[in-house]
Amino acid sequence: MATPALPPEETLDEDAFLLKEVTKPYTEEGVTTVDASRPRPGNYDRAVNTYTVSDALTAIGMGFPQVLLCVAAAVSGIAVYAQVILVTTIADFLRCELKLTENQNALITSVFFLGEMIGSYPAGRLVDIYGRKPAALLLTVGLWYTGILTAFAPDFPWMLLLRFLNGCFAVGMISVYSVYVGEMTPSRVRMVSLLLFPLFFGLGTVYIASMGLFVVPSLGWRWQAIMATMPALFTIVLTMNIPESARYLVLIGELKVALKLLRRLADTNKSDLPEGDLIQAKPSEVEKSASVLSLLGADSWQQTLSLWAVWFTSYFVYIGMALSTNYLLNIQTIEKIKKDINSTDVRPVVPEPKELVILPFYDECNPPPNCSLFFNGEGDVSFLIASVGDLAAIPIVFAILIVLGHRWTVGVCMALTSITCAFIIGLMRMADMTALIFIVRALSFGIYGSLFLITIEAYSTYNRSIAMATGQFLAKTAGFLAPFVADIVFVWSPEGAISIYFVVATISAISAYFIPITDSNHHM
Repeated sequence: MATPALPPEETLDEDAFLLKEVTKPYTEEGVTTVDASRPRPGNYDRAVNTYTVSDALTAIGMGFPQVLLCVAAAVSGIAVYAQVILVTTIADFLRCELKLTENQNALITSVFFLGEMIGSYPAGRLVDIYGRKPAALLLTVGLWYTGILTAFAPDFPWMLLLRFLNGCFAVGMISVYSVYVGEMTPSRVRMVSLLLFPLFFGLGTVYIASMGLFVVPSLGWRWQAIMATMPALFTIVLTMNIPESARYLVLIGELKVALKLLRRLADTNKSDLPEGDLIQAKPSEVEKSASVLSLLGADSWQQTLSLWAVWFTSYFVYIGMALSTNYLLNIQTIEKIKKDINSTDVRPVVPEPKELVILPFYDECNPPPNCSLFFNGEGDVSFLIASVGDLAAIPIVFAILIVLGHRWTVGVCMALTSITCAFIIGLMRMADMTALIFIVRALSFGIYGSLFLITIEAYSTYNRSIAMATGQFLAKTAGFLAPFVADIVFVWSPEGAISIYFVVATISAISAYFIPITDSNHHM
């Protein structure tokens, strides 16, 4: 008599079973349900042991691909903020060469942040639909390409369009690389990696300020615009050598590809994957319901409104002061010239203006006579020193955050920002402003960077993402409005413009009262 054939479930491929998808939701604590009704091969009993991508990455540790990703994310931060601050260093050149009004000059700066506001959602959809690596490459190439074209812009409409597109790509880069790092690094280093991300924003401002000091005098502002795109080019090269996010592969159902990737990472790092089955867990119903309204519940509306106010005010003061730096430093030059002219004992000393260098591919221009005053190099070193405050701010404020906590750190730092603005108003025409500008930019930028941590710790898992998105949206709104103060109000009244920063910083300090003191109720 012939031996009966095995039932279908006994002939299942073991690898196929290893890669099965769990379809039931998990809770916020991460409890996963395995469908016990699914057939299993023979006496295979490991079905009760499962692991997620996070578990796998924790077991694998930090390997070379993750380090390369962190480096790419860091350089992308430099690339983005080199573009953000570029216009602050070339605003006078644009005004003179393109014959712009103050309103047009302000609009060129604001349209970048308008691009960030409008481009945020499409960029997020791009990342979710096409994957982390393809989206990162596309957005970075877009930033590099529009940055290069900016250097060739012949007139105001072209400059306006290119800066808008530049902003659209910039906000996408910030989003995709922060998500990319969060999904590909072990939990023990993930938070540190994300918190250090804003540090490289400050390095980007120092980089572009250095280019203004060393490149513009000899080659002109158009070469500075070209040099501002070099970090993006370096980011492209790095990203091409990074694997796709394993978490994204699992999300779209490519568990077999994700498992191969995780095995390759484990081999590279000489470690082992956890025992059991790689699973995909779907978001809980609570997580699905997260929305802006969930941030305004009875127990969180005060904290939410407070953090929204700080997101807006800190970035408004930082961008406004960054855009006003050259104007404030030029006031000192003008006051010195006036003093020399009015002196009977000292011969007037007028700084020798730099030559307005035009690249061979562009026609020679004839700037207005009064523009030569703004091409002197006396303020370049001061601008660079003031920009160093952006770089030093993040670690200093984070150290204060550890000692004083959320509420006191924001309150004290923004109160000091407000007081420093008051000193600038009083001493604007009598003393050098470099140190005071340094303090204002460092404190406001440091608070902006710390908000990434404060917001994460202030909210539970299911509404953390929407809290970050709304905070970033308000910050970009502030970035859109700040140039109108720096470029228009400042021309009408420098003291009036700084007074606006003073009032905004004071509001931020008061708002800090409603920020939660501890994060004991929410687990990272």
